[in-house]
Amino acid sequence: MLDDLRDHDALPTDEENEWLEANPVAVVIKALALAGVAIAIGVSVSQLLTHEQSYPPVAVATKP
Repeated sequence: MLDDLRDHDALPTDEENEWLEANPVAVVIKALALAGVAIAIGVSVSQLLTHEQSYPPVAVATKP
């Protein structure tokens, strides 16, 4: 079935060999590190752009 997609060529190409030789654990670790850096940048930029607002106290009047 998979050979049908590759025109019955039993020898993998150079690109397919690179995918086969890739270490999945290292790829996941690099992806998580990149995601961590992206989250850190996003949080720090959002903290820089938000202005701390002080809201006036609100009193609620109720009838007894």
